Amino acid sequence: MRQRTIGWFVFATLLVVLGTGLPAAAVDLSGDYVVTEPISCRVTVVQTGTAYQISGFCDFNGTTPYSASGTVDPVTGAFSGSQHFGGVCPPSVISGTGDGEVITATSTGRCYSGPITATKCGNGVIDPL
Repeated sequence: MRQRTIGWFVFATLLVVLGTGLPAAAVDLSGDYVVTEPISCRVTVVQTGTAYQISGFCDFNGTTPYSASGTVDPVTGAFSGSQHFGGVCPPSVISGTGDGEVITATSTGRCYSGPITATKCGNGVIDPL
């Protein structure tokens, strides 16, 4: 009887171990990014848990401060929030996904509605516009 109990215990343990996948890797969007289309921007993303903040500058009728903030799912990299172009445009909505190297988003606002792609800066230094 004791061997049978040990056998079931080993079997159950194997089921638990083999049936459990590896934990999902967390996505961290933090870093310096360059946006070339539709508007040239240099921004820094800071992600803390499920919150993100973006600050930087865009070439929007001259050099314009840019900021955004919102929430991010650190498992999938999906995010949403609001963005501001330094008083040039009314606040607008931004949402998308990122993997820590590329951010693909959609902007919905009066000044611009459409796709945005940002790539992580290779040398870690944000060059002036």
